[in-house]
Amino acid sequence: MTDQTRSLMRHAQADPEARAARRALIVGRLMIGGVTLVMLLLVVRVVQLQAVPDTRTWALRHTDRGAVTMHTRRGGMVDIAGRPIATSRVATRLFVEVGPEQ
Repeated sequence: MTDQTRSLMRHAQADPEARAARRALIVGRLMIGGVTLVMLLLVVRVVQLQAVPDTRTWALRHTDRGAVTMHTRRGGMVDIAGRPIATSRVATRLFVEVGPEQ
């Protein structure tokens, strides 16, 4: 216990402000302890998930990777002037035309 806490405890019976200050000190310490406990539990859970993953999690570990062949359903898309906007062939160059601002 700190000197401040002891001082508050001695004068708690005589002074209502001291009782309120002591109560606030206790509530504050309990809240800090509770938040610290919750954070420690979260860290333990993260370590548990990283060190010993669940079998369902382990089965999904490589499902986000892979090659998928997607077949197009239509040909190229052209604008009103007939210039291609999107094509279905492999292109090695990309050109961007910047027009005047309107």
